[in-house]
Amino acid sequence: MAMRVSIAMCTYNGEKYLGEQLDSIAAQTIRPYQLVVCDDGSTDSTVRILESFAKTAPFQVCIFRNAGNLGYTKNFEKAIGLCDGDLIALSDQDDAWYPHKLETLCSILEGDRNIGGVFSDADLMNLTSGTTKGTLWKKYYFNSRQQHRFQDGGALEVLLQRAVVTGMTLIFRADLRRKLLPIPPSWEHDGWLAFILVLTSKLEFTPDRLVKYRLHESQQISVPESQLRKVNRLFNGGISVLRAGHISEYKRTVQKIDDLVQRLTGSGWEIDSRQLTMIRGKAQHARMGLRVLTISRPKRIIGVLKSLGGYRRYSPRFYNSMLKDLVS
Repeated sequence: MAMRVSIAMCTYNGEKYLGEQLDSIAAQTIRPYQLVVCDDGSTDSTVRILESFAKTAPFQVCIFRNAGNLGYTKNFEKAIGLCDGDLIALSDQDDAWYPHKLETLCSILEGDRNIGGVFSDADLMNLTSGTTKGTLWKKYYFNSRQQHRFQDGGALEVLLQRAVVTGMTLIFRADLRRKLLPIPPSWEHDGWLAFILVLTSKLEFTPDRLVKYRLHESQQISVPESQLRKVNRLFNGGISVLRAGHISEYKRTVQKIDDLVQRLTGSGWEIDSRQLTMIRGKAQHARMGLRVLTISRPKRIIGVLKSLGGYRRYSPRFYNSMLKDLVS
């Protein structure tokens, strides 16, 4: 391959599934140039598994043990910064890659220099590595209509509605790191990378399912909560739990968008004013939601209806968000 591929992996007490992920990396149809692993203070056999793998891997394996726990986002930031390749692919510790993953993603980047990053769909698997019903994009409601919208100049609008890029499906050009890093603590690493790639380069996708994404309760970043689980949580905790969760979600959104706007306006990059207005509108909508949740339920109807455009623009299923704001 003309371009060298570095893989940035983060680990933390991942002994149970790490071996399967490492084996899938070693089985790629094109050999990666390098695997960079940042371990965030594992107390199990994670590091021993990595060291054993490094002895026989047909590529360079660099293992870094953090002196203190950095947390998920900052650990990925460190791993990305330590990569030496031309392309950087992200890897979790508990998934499994199909053998043609790197070959498929690299071919897209090689075919168009204007593309800064590519992500894919993924199959879902359970704790015993068996595939389960559905795909990652179905869980994110990234359907054909949203995919067409993404490709037809509406990528930012899609991202402002829903997170559709999962780190372990993503590869990007290493020379974009000066824009991508550092990652604000308010953001998940993959969400931040997706926004910056869309705003400063070009983010493409392939509908191929190139990864098996493991579903389990201890994973750091998971797929959207199912409706059944939401109903069960509401039944067990009541409206107060729903309201607290919604307030917390709105506050996180405000902080994330404020951090994004600060980076964009202070970077000197040429950002389209229309895009910046759309991004700021997301925070304004979240602040509206916080205000609505402080008034009595009967009075909320007017506030919610006045913000109908915001719900349509920034909520993946706007009627659900409106209903939650009315009843919380």
